[in-house]
Amino acid sequence: MSRIEIIAPLDRAWVRMEDSLFSSFSLLHWLKLSLVAWLAFLWKEWLLVSPWGVIVNNAFEYGGSSALKELACLLGGPFFLGGTLVFILVFFALFTAWLKSRADFVLVENMARNQASIIGPWHEFRALGNSAFLWRIAYGLLCLILQSVFLLAGFLLFMEWAREMILAKSFLWPGAVTIIILILFLLAVSLAGILLSALAILFKDITIPLMYRRNLYSFDALRMTFSLIAKEPFAFVKYLMMVFILNLGLGILLTLLAFFLCCFGLIYLLAMALPFVWAAITLPLLLWLRLFSMEFLAQFGEDFNCFSSSGGAFTGKTEIIEDK
Repeated sequence: MSRIEIIAPLDRAWVRMEDSLFSSFSLLHWLKLSLVAWLAFLWKEWLLVSPWGVIVNNAFEYGGSSALKELACLLGGPFFLGGTLVFILVFFALFTAWLKSRADFVLVENMARNQASIIGPWHEFRALGNSAFLWRIAYGLLCLILQSVFLLAGFLLFMEWAREMILAKSFLWPGAVTIIILILFLLAVSLAGILLSALAILFKDITIPLMYRRNLYSFDALRMTFSLIAKEPFAFVKYLMMVFILNLGLGILLTLLAFFLCCFGLIYLLAMALPFVWAAITLPLLLWLRLFSMEFLAQFGEDFNCFSSSGGAFTGKTEIIEDK
């Protein structure tokens, strides 16, 4: 029977989050962690009514685990945009991916050491952050290639059906063979989307902490992630399902909160749409999710326990370390 649990890490993550934020409350501590969490969770859309996100992206993308996924979408129709605009969009996507990559390690360091520091970790984990950034570029290119392949395949399927109607000079329902091919095509697209989303989630949740704990570059840490998956495949399936449920459930609750606030609902929605502000409002949830992945990974042994790098097991004591 697998010794890897799902609920126990959630409980421990909640205790750590409470201890970090509320045991000795400090507004500066809260704001600094909010800034780091905002950068690490760029592209996240909590509200399911947000004009910038949809349910699937909120739940499976886990906050846009790679901003380069957005790059793949942005480059989907370059012929419809001016060259300057394309350059600006690509630069923005790359810049946000770089910010996320560096901030991911700053957040993991702060959670592992139970502190609130930005400048020190930002410089200390520069090499690992740049390595994660390069992986996100590779991931974005993979998304772009697959998107192009599926678009081309879909276009060819449509053209074959259109050719048959032109020859018949009337509308024709797709034949049995065409329907079977279409179903297989849609299944392939769905499977590719799920696998790519799972890969993005696992990279942010598991590979990033592995890089931090073992001082590994992204592709080496990713290979180690796959070896852990091979040892405990069902545990990772349960983990991904829990991530989906948590993000979707929390998104629904935060969306419903806007309706329960009545007259103040509009102010709440506007605040949740503002950069940084939404992270400050939902900071406990963001830290809980980050700590959950670290607690889950720690179950694989001391070599995978990010918290041991702070000098031992969790003691329940908060040490707020500020930048000098």
